[in-house]
Amino acid sequence: MKWARILGATAIAVFFTFALLSADRTPTPTCGDLNNSGDINLTDAIYLFEYIFGQHPPFPDPTVADVNCDGRTDISDVTYLLAFIYYDGSAPCAECPPGGNHAPIIHTFTASPTTLPSGGGTTIVTTVAEDQDGDLLTYVYNPSIGFILGSGSSVSWSLPANSGPNELVATLVVTVSDGKSSPTATLSVLVLSPGAPGASISGTLSMQAGSSGDLGYAQVAIYATLMDWNVYDPFKYTATIGSGTTVTYAIYSVPQGTYYLDAWKDNDSNLYWSSGDIVGWYGSGGLPSPSLTAFSLFAGENKVINVNNMIIIP
Repeated sequence: MKWARILGATAIAVFFTFALLSADRTPTPTCGDLNNSGDINLTDAIYLFEYIFGQHPPFPDPTVADVNCDGRTDISDVTYLLAFIYYDGSAPCAECPPGGNHAPIIHTFTASPTTLPSGGGTTIVTTVAEDQDGDLLTYVYNPSIGFILGSGSSVSWSLPANSGPNELVATLVVTVSDGKSSPTATLSVLVLSPGAPGASISGTLSMQAGSSGDLGYAQVAIYATLMDWNVYDPFKYTATIGSGTTVTYAIYSVPQGTYYLDAWKDNDSNLYWSSGDIVGWYGSGGLPSPSLTAFSLFAGENKVINVNNMIIIP
């Protein structure tokens, strides 16, 4: 009995010692060696593909699977790994930033409107950025002229009047920082000259095929922004010429810029789109969610825009 107890205790001690030694000797996973074999080859790409589609449990260290260092684990990592294995591509995680930090990504940097009259004015600047590490982002704006009102990802840029003979191109640079990396983006806004030639927009309105209605005295309007369209604040408008299912229109002395266009006959005179009105727009989609498409107009240009989808609101 005494020897049995000693042998039993010894066996237990040996078991736990072996387990601990085995655990200590388990190699630490390296980036790209997803099956922990000590080598990076096709089996790792297959393992990663299966992992993405839920056939393997999550990795203790998810960075070993993010071989292209974009902050996500998806099919692009499989492509990256195959390029390394077969086409002498970059090694897994070779392009990762020092210390593991990912620089902020600036997706879009826009101003609305992008063209201002010679008297200057204000444009709304919007920056859409993200940080894969979840770091707090700061935004610094550096205008070539004028000044910035506000802070953060959406600000106002106030631009002075242009009294010169030529159009004035103003530039704005934004720096987005996470405290470690600071990418930049640049945009431009045009301030027209007092002598800049105006442009015109003309075309026809036609009822949608199979529909009938009188388009006489319908209104055709242009808008500087989609927000202006949403709140019905047209930049310029005119009435149609003629009557019946097809009419013409023309809008003159329009400054160079980017615009949206719609057409509307307010049959019940209630000042908003409602049943029985005839509406149309330059773009796509249908009621109740039309999608207006922006178009550019250059100084002195005579642009033709036809709207062939005029419909009666049911």
